[in-house]
Amino acid sequence: MFEIDDATCAKLERISAILALHNETREHITCGDWRFEERWPVEYREIMTLTQDLRRSKRTDLKTVGYQIQLFIQESAELDRMYRAGNAHERQLQRQAGLVALIAERAAAAAGRVPLLAQKY
Repeated sequence: MFEIDDATCAKLERISAILALHNETREHITCGDWRFEERWPVEYREIMTLTQDLRRSKRTDLKTVGYQIQLFIQESAELDRMYRAGNAHERQLQRQAGLVALIAERAAAAAGRVPLLAQKY
């Protein structure tokens, strides 16, 4: 086994607590609404700082743990942003489809009032 000093142990315990909060957020809120970095800004900054400290460690195992946790948090945030962007794009397409349908409906109504000669052009 390897020895971990008290300061590193405290960092790992705090990281664990923040990850539990992150996991709880992901379990109870649908993707696209997690916004962990906005909902818990202090904890987000803290976990990024703590994992950065681990990455500066001389020990390879702690560097790896710090890197993996940072990567997990960043990828979760990116997935959340992509999901929101996808939903926004989908809503925009639905609005555009609604506008096209409205224009087609009005054009059809207007075509019924236009003389046949004008309908050819």
